[in-house]
Amino acid sequence: LKNITLNTFKEYWGNKTYGQDGEGIYSKMQWSDCDFFLLDNRYFRDEDDMPDSLLSHKTQLGSHQLDWLKQSLLASKASFKFVVMGGQFLNTNTDQESYVYYLKERKELLDFITQMKIAGIVFLSGDRHHTEILKLEIADSSQMAVDPIPVKEKKKKEKKTKTNEKNTGDNPEEDEPEQPHGKIYYELTCSPMTSKGSNVLKTKETVNLLRIQQTLITEPNYCQLTVSGGKNNRNLLIKCYNTKGELKWEFTINQQELQ
Repeated sequence: LKNITLNTFKEYWGNKTYGQDGEGIYSKMQWSDCDFFLLDNRYFRDEDDMPDSLLSHKTQLGSHQLDWLKQSLLASKASFKFVVMGGQFLNTNTDQESYVYYLKERKELLDFITQMKIAGIVFLSGDRHHTEILKLEIADSSQMAVDPIPVKEKKKKEKKTKTNEKNTGDNPEEDEPEQPHGKIYYELTCSPMTSKGSNVLKTKETVNLLRIQQTLITEPNYCQLTVSGGKNNRNLLIKCYNTKGELKWEFTINQQELQ
């Protein structure tokens, strides 16, 4: 019944465009120097439980939409490029609505963004009934497998290595500041505002090495995004409020961090 629901969506939601060739509802919008890529993770979607071994090209977005996204990201000159999807993109520490069931396709897209040096990527997602910011650093394509190395865990390993080098006296550059080790991705998951929160605190997701501390909110909430700053040095300020309008947290991402 996806064609019926597609037509129903078009009757209710006034997008300027809906997919390509009458399939799907994905589209793009621009706000100042920010681009928003609004993805459809339902229309082309293969069954979550289908093993990769039985379906080598298992997909959530479909080949046409994925190609459209790659081409669009490559052509975009925006300071921030927001990739918007219903389920989470970066989170692999879950069995809920996310890209965790489509890891090959997830890796393909991350590989593409990293190898093509596409800057300014921020993922926006929902459908999890909680709010959080996730941060993932990827040094090279070999780290884009099922279990990517979280930033916090990686820094711990590097710190331990530095300590060992210092003890042996073989590190002449031990006092130099640490340099960035790879491409950084952020994801803001924001939900819900009108429905009740999830029980994520009772699951394995209570601890998530990708999560920015103090950003997990399980009560009804909403987020506000503000972009400011000079050219090539924009700042993305994210503020999270509860339904009473009380500020729960705020977090800033600088454009230069997303090169």
